[in-house]
Amino acid sequence: MGNRFFGRLLKYEWRYHNIILLLISVVLAWSMVSSAEFAAQVASLGSMGYIGAFFAGAMFSYGLTTPLSIAIVVLLAENLSPLALAAIAACGAVISDYIIFRFVRDGLSKEFGFLVHDLHLHLPPFPKPKWWKKFVPILAGFIIASPLPDELASALFGAVHFKTSKFLVYSYFFNLLGIFVIAYLSAG
Repeated sequence: MGNRFFGRLLKYEWRYHNIILLLISVVLAWSMVSSAEFAAQVASLGSMGYIGAFFAGAMFSYGLTTPLSIAIVVLLAENLSPLALAAIAACGAVISDYIIFRFVRDGLSKEFGFLVHDLHLHLPPFPKPKWWKKFVPILAGFIIASPLPDELASALFGAVHFKTSKFLVYSYFFNLLGIFVIAYLSAG
């Protein structure tokens, strides 16, 4: 009986490793953001110039760290060119967005399908009209440019199996636009 239980547990652990990893990462991120030490380390990025801009951009993509990222961009905008700051920060944001994109496209969406099947849920099929694939980049682009968490936008791109090369271009452009607006308004 015990071997059968652990065998099923290992099957689920492996089958749903991305979902488990997602849940663990949310708990870890929440505990890190709540820490005073983490806040002090993040605040020090504001004095690191363009290196701080890169890390601020990487944090711009994740919902839990977006407010911290914006605070760093505001601090950096006092001494750096808003366009250069945004260009470098967008590089960091693209890397984070790419991680989310691949995570959703290559693993998480498949695991949610397994989960729905294993739980015997009968969800109605998601309608995919022809205009949907053209609408997703516009909607996701505005989400990326805004201070809203990029997880949703990257998930949309991943869910419609958007080409990676196109995704990277969209991600860079819209992150550049969003971060530039924040930096420009802060520098003014």
